[in-house]
Amino acid sequence: MRVVEKLGQALSKTIKDKSIETVVAPAMGGLVIGQEVARQLGLRFVFLEKVDGALSLRRGFKFKQKEKVLVVEDVITQGGRADETINIIKQNGGQVMAVAVLVNRSNGLYVPGCRCTAY
Repeated sequence: MRVVEKLGQALSKTIKDKSIETVVAPAMGGLVIGQEVARQLGLRFVFLEKVDGALSLRRGFKFKQKEKVLVVEDVITQGGRADETINIIKQNGGQVMAVAVLVNRSNGLYVPGCRCTAY
């Protein structure tokens, strides 16, 4: 957990938008780093779970209309899981402000309509 704490601290420092209200991470890979980033920023944490192979907003999690959200992922390769996460947030009233990721393997090709910050 000390390593996760250090990585979370480093990723949190890249977040410039102070209006963010909630951190969202998709299961499974993003859960630990997402929760740590939320903790370090003092923000609410929400996670998405897989249901029948697709991500889903469960466990009573809800977003206020236009709630400002930061998506946190461990790794982005082609961006499918991040895009799925962004779409779920938008469908449920949230507004994605940024995507933060520890490892970006997309060679700069992943641009989901918001800025993507890699540590």
